[in-house]
Amino acid sequence: MIILDEFQHLSDKGQRKRLRSTADWLKMLVDSKQWALVAAGLPESASVIWSNRQLRERFYAPIMLPMFDWRNAAERRQFRGILKAFQVQLHPFELPDLAGDAIAIRIYLATAGRVGNLAKLLERAVHNAIEEGVAKIRIEDLQTAFYQAVWYAARFPLAKGPFGEGDDEYRSEVLLSQVVAIANEDSYADNSGEVSVTCDMPVSTEVVQITRERKRFARRAKEALRGTA
Repeated sequence: MIILDEFQHLSDKGQRKRLRSTADWLKMLVDSKQWALVAAGLPESASVIWSNRQLRERFYAPIMLPMFDWRNAAERRQFRGILKAFQVQLHPFELPDLAGDAIAIRIYLATAGRVGNLAKLLERAVHNAIEEGVAKIRIEDLQTAFYQAVWYAARFPLAKGPFGEGDDEYRSEVLLSQVVAIANEDSYADNSGEVSVTCDMPVSTEVVQITRERKRFARRAKEALRGTA
């Protein structure tokens, strides 16, 4: 499989000519049937495919990765399945039970259900732990990482942040709506599609299909661990 990441850059100013010059090469890869070709990027990546007939006739419909909705039971299970997968990949770091009910809702609020934000949050927490020479990441460490890594952290509706004391406040429908509204101000937030993350919480903790962002983050974490060995 060949994955072309950041595919939207071919739609940047001055790149159209380059796209035309590489279209034949991409067509040859697809037509050879030796490789599965995946173009990954921001929503405007679709315009790159649509504007070039040679590519348009060879790609399937796009798969959008939306924000998960905590109020939807199925999507909540999927999100918790992803948290469990992250925790497994972060071994030997010791973390709270990320997929547990008490922590999962807080992580959802901290990331608005977006896997990209989740990866940034945990990546920063791991980075901080490595800098401090420790393997244990506590809930207060997640709070610190949140303010360092998530762009809208300063606007979080609760002054004590998503990882403060208490529990009932974090289950408020109003708070959920406020967090999602703030995150949606990002022009790249996407709610137009569905993605299936197979898990069977709480009976099974295996995640069969995990998003590209999680895989990339897992690789970075492993590289960081090797660097501290």
